[in-house]
Amino acid sequence: SIETFRFFTKMAKLLVATLACSLLLAGVAFGADTSKCEGVPNDIPINTAEPKIIQTVKNGYKMSIEGANYPVVHVYGNAYEMGYAHGELLKEEIPKFFGEAREYFVAQIVGMVKGYLPKWFPSSWITDIIDKLDLFDKVLAVQFWLEKDHIPKYVMDEYQGLADGSGIPVEQFQQFSVLPEVNHMNCSMLGAWGPATKE
Repeated sequence: SIETFRFFTKMAKLLVATLACSLLLAGVAFGADTSKCEGVPNDIPINTAEPKIIQTVKNGYKMSIEGANYPVVHVYGNAYEMGYAHGELLKEEIPKFFGEAREYFVAQIVGMVKGYLPKWFPSSWITDIIDKLDLFDKVLAVQFWLEKDHIPKYVMDEYQGLADGSGIPVEQFQQFSVLPEVNHMNCSMLGAWGPATKE
């Protein structure tokens, strides 16, 4: 009967939600195994084009570089002022980044969960469950809560500056900042100062 079908559909969705939460929380607790990473080296040549200043604010400026598809920002001041300038300069780019990153990681979660379910189980149900229960953001909120007492005040000040400068809630910056801890991703970052810069 239709009622029986609805019952089993609800039960299947509940099972997927439970499985998704379990896998996400296991990722928080134990991290991803990166020992079998078989990535390829980055052989993209270093871009040596001169940056051009395209926007300035009180404590920073944004530059574009020919051949690069991303802006470069230079900020200065205390942590809050740098965060504010950063948020102000990338006010348009930050929401796009959050949206694309969330979409990417939800797709990764769907791929993980799908491996534990029957082949006939639609991926769209998994995505719907993650979205309707707000699982992605809740897992990040839990991770931030676990770490917040170990985050220095100046970092929290910078998050607040980013939020105030961009108009985006501070919780988004706080929660996205712990994303690498959720899945123990390996990233590359670059900072340059002093004699390593032209200025």
